[in-house]
Amino acid sequence: METHTGEPEALSTDAAAHEGECTILFVDLVGSTALYDVLGDREAERIVGAALERLSQLAEKAGGTVIKTIGDAVLCTFEVPDHAAGCAPEMHRGLEALSREGDATVELSCRVAFRHGPVIRRHADVFGDTVNVTSRLMHLADPRQTLTTRGTLDKLDLAYRERCRLIDRTGFAGKRREHEVYEIVWERELLTTLASGTHMRAALDACLVLRHGERRIEVDVLNPRVTLGRVPQNDICVDHHRTSRWHAVVRCQRGKFLVTDTSSNGTYCAAECGDPLELHKEDHLLSGRGLLGLGMVVEEGDPNAIHYEVGVRGESERQTS
Repeated sequence: METHTGEPEALSTDAAAHEGECTILFVDLVGSTALYDVLGDREAERIVGAALERLSQLAEKAGGTVIKTIGDAVLCTFEVPDHAAGCAPEMHRGLEALSREGDATVELSCRVAFRHGPVIRRHADVFGDTVNVTSRLMHLADPRQTLTTRGTLDKLDLAYRERCRLIDRTGFAGKRREHEVYEIVWERELLTTLASGTHMRAALDACLVLRHGERRIEVDVLNPRVTLGRVPQNDICVDHHRTSRWHAVVRCQRGKFLVTDTSSNGTYCAAECGDPLELHKEDHLLSGRGLLGLGMVVEEGDPNAIHYEVGVRGESERQTS
């Protein structure tokens, strides 16, 4: 689901526009596209409509205002951050309950993100940086997950802050400042297994080093996405006829590292002392050290090989100093 939350035009001449603060909450229905493939248009439309109606009702019950539905997501506002934090778990539970009602044959879930900050209100809609960042934050969430940022977390009641765990530090496209991203844990079994400080520190310090020729790049929470391909606009460029223009992406996700093939000829991943694994339009978890080949099998010493090594941020510099 993609949201488009552009800024309003000519605000200075629009008397209906005014600035203020509120909490923006986005909730996105997970897997709705697959419902149409599996159930057909009519049944899928009925289920998606019922889910969006349930989410809207829960937002209003919690004191929120439903601004609009965007595709399979709902945009809501709350005047108090605690109200948004209390509404989020009810939305998750509400879809669970809807999945068990009547003759339902699918398991419904959602992802939620909320953030408090300045907005521009205009003609019963909201605009601004808070809206845009919350939308992007929602796309980082996994199904059944609720995310917020540090600034909003600090405004929450202690009861909610005690249910939070830091899961990432990330930047958003077009934004220079990095944000600490927190999960608001709502499921009972997870409340007793919040990540320890040691475990979270390990995730934040995890680093993947990529080397190609003289080029060296670290992939970590500060630089979570690196592109590989034939054109120079990539972070690592491999000039070979079997390498696609935009061939693959390497990502850091909560201390884990994934390579995703997006090419025509596949990406070959060979762990140290292992046989090459051929990837086609799929993800693969990287660990230890090894080689990546963009469209071809590569070996040690091959000028087209990309070397990778998973470790701890700064570890390689300490070892060579």
